[in-house]
Amino acid sequence: MKKTVTIKLKLEDQYDESELRMVMNARQAYSALSEILAEIFRPARDHGYDDVKINKCIETLDKVGHRPTNDEDYDAPSSQNLIALLEDKFSRILEENNINYEDIQ
Repeated sequence: MKKTVTIKLKLEDQYDESELRMVMNARQAYSALSEILAEIFRPARDHGYDDVKINKCIETLDKVGHRPTNDEDYDAPSSQNLIALLEDKFSRILEENNINYEDIQ
């Protein structure tokens, strides 16, 4: 399906030009959000990270806390809990800005 979007703007000031650039870059913004999901959150659930610094932080945090099982308390310090909290926050921010989380996956 192919659709055309027509936008009529009267560019009277710099703010209008900034709005136009945001509209024109919306596709790249969605792409960036998708990449954040793929590079930051998904590796924690799937295959792990390929970044040495991130893995070192995970290892250090897991030494301090413990990795919870599915039914354990998620307030315990662990790398999985930290990542889950960050992903929840990311999801809330998207929702507050009327962006459907499933659309960018």
